[in-house]
Order: sequence, then C-alpha cells, then structure tokens
Amino acid sequence: MFSSYKEQINKIIDQLPEDKVLDVLIAAEFAKERTDFVQYLTKKGVIVTELIGERQDFKEKWESEFTKTIPKEMKKEISFESFLWHVFSYEVLDCIEKEDSIVAFNNMKKENCFAFYQHLDLVYKLENASSITAADFEKEQDIFVADEDYSWTYIHTHETECGPYFYKKS
Repeated sequence: MFSSYKEQINKIIDQLPEDKVLDVLIAAEFAKERTDFVQYLTKKGVIVTELIGERQDFKEKWESEFTKTIPKEMKKEISFESFLWHVFSYEVLDCIEKEDSIVAFNNMKKENCFAFYQHLDLVYKLENASSITAADFEKEQDIFVADEDYSWTYIHTHETECGPYFYKKS
C-alpha cells in the first residue's frame, strides 16, 4: 500500500511543471515536520491526537476565554486578527514574558492540553502531557498551548523579539 502511494505521487510529480514540483516538496517537508513533532511528543509519553479542521473552534474558545474583556476597537488597533498574541506584545493583557514565561509554563501542571497554530488548520489534543516543556515548542511558530480548562496559555511566536508569553487567569 505504502509503495503504491509513492508510485502515485511520483507519477503526479512527473506530470507537473518544474515550478509546481517545489510546492510538492514544501508540502512533503511540512508533513515530515508535523510527523516528527508528533513522534517526539509520543516518545515523551504524550498521547497526541491531531484534530484537523477544528482550529477555528479552538481559536474562538481561546479568544473567548482570554480576551473577552478587550473591546473590539482595541483588538482592531493591535491587529489582533493577524496575531492573537498581540494582546501580549502590545501589553493589553499583563503576562509573563521571555525566560520567565518558560519557567512558568514548565512549572504548570499539564495533564491534558490543546495546542493550535495561528495560521494552520491543525489542533493537537495532548493527553498525559505532564512531560511537555517549553523546549518542545521552540521550533514551532505561532503556536498556542492551553490547558483543557483554559485557565492558562503559553504562546511561542514566530518572532525572536516577541515572546514567548505565558498568561494565567486570575
């Protein structure tokens, strides 16, 4: 079965113009990165379930739980829709940043969590997640981790000068 898929992919690639072959390479590299990430967490004892197509629900829940008191006008001013983490970089919400955020996240009890990306339609349900640390997300871009009750969140951004951020509801 596996070799059949490879054969099908190779036949398709053979029919593509050269500039479209790069698109296939990028997609394959992305799939490999996601696979490596899930396998890495699994080796740490985390039960990872990929929830494809559910990012919008998790994004809306995250926004509802952590930013519901922020006026729409303020969200527009800080380009919140572009990057949810702007509520921290623009200091609209008081959070823990940089190394202190890493320490805070690492010290949190993490039994069951969710992780979603700002711009990818992918959510990870992370069960038995007590072994995860901030280092596990260093290569990820614009990833939001929250416990199942949304009482805290940890964000690793794509910007080296912004974040990571940790926020816990009071």
